[in-house]
Amino acid sequence: MVGSLELAVRGGRVSPWVKRIADALRLVPVLHADPAGRVTLCGVLFGRRDTTAKFARFVRRRMRKGGGYRVLVGHANCETEGQWLLEMLRSPEVVYARLVPLGTALGAHGGPGMLVAAFQDYEAPAEAQPR
Repeated sequence: MVGSLELAVRGGRVSPWVKRIADALRLVPVLHADPAGRVTLCGVLFGRRDTTAKFARFVRRRMRKGGGYRVLVGHANCETEGQWLLEMLRSPEVVYARLVPLGTALGAHGGPGMLVAAFQDYEAPAEAQPR
C-alpha cells in the first residue's frame, strides 16, 4: 500500500495523470509483486480514512483459511501503523509474524507511510506434525 504517489511520479514510475486521478477519486493504490518480480497494480482502497484497516482486510481476503502462513509487515517511517497492521493480520493460520523497516529501494518509490505485507505458505516439518 503506497503512502503517496508523489515520489513514484518524481521517479518516473507512475504517470502524473495517474496521481491526479487517484487524488481526485481518493484512491490508495495497492501493488503486487508476481513470482517473476514484476510489480503491478492489484487493487485500490477507496477513501483515505482507516487505510490500514482496509489494507488488512484486503490482505486477509487473499489468505486461504486453514493454511499456515509466515507474515512480514514492512513500514516506511510508520512503525505504529505497521504494528497495527501486523496485529490485524494475526490469526490462527499465522505461525510466524514480524515487523521490519523497509529498505531504501522500496521506500524511495512508495514514500513515507508505505506499508508492505508479505505472506508465505508454511507447512510444519513432518517430524513436528502430530501423529
